[in-house]
Amino acid sequence: MNRSACQRHHGVIQRLPNGGGVFVQMNSLASIKNFLPFTGYSGSKAAAYAVTQSLREAWVEQGTQVISVIAGPIKTDMADSAGMGEGAPPESIVFDGIMKALTTGDFFVYPNEMAQEVAKIYAPFAKSVLEIES
Repeated sequence: MNRSACQRHHGVIQRLPNGGGVFVQMNSLASIKNFLPFTGYSGSKAAAYAVTQSLREAWVEQGTQVISVIAGPIKTDMADSAGMGEGAPPESIVFDGIMKALTTGDFFVYPNEMAQEVAKIYAPFAKSVLEIES
């Protein structure tokens, strides 16, 4: 991350009011696994996921919950245009997952079946290496 990106990141942290709130980042399975035809997308999602982890650590003391949605294909216009929309679950499952995380305090939301399968393998890594319990 270059100096100006770090300054912008720091500025966001300073601008958020202390004492609560929620920040939800729509990440993707592409955040943690590259998909060759979509390398640019995977790279940008990996960067967004790294920022999400950083914000989680930075904002824990002020009581701001950070939620990372790690989803597989969801029925959206973007998924349709990439040829992955057919048979994908509706967007509402993302909302449902976020609402559950608000109640449980979880960092990760794995809203669809594909993401939940990956979570079985990824969650132990996240717990031991990234020190993220949920």
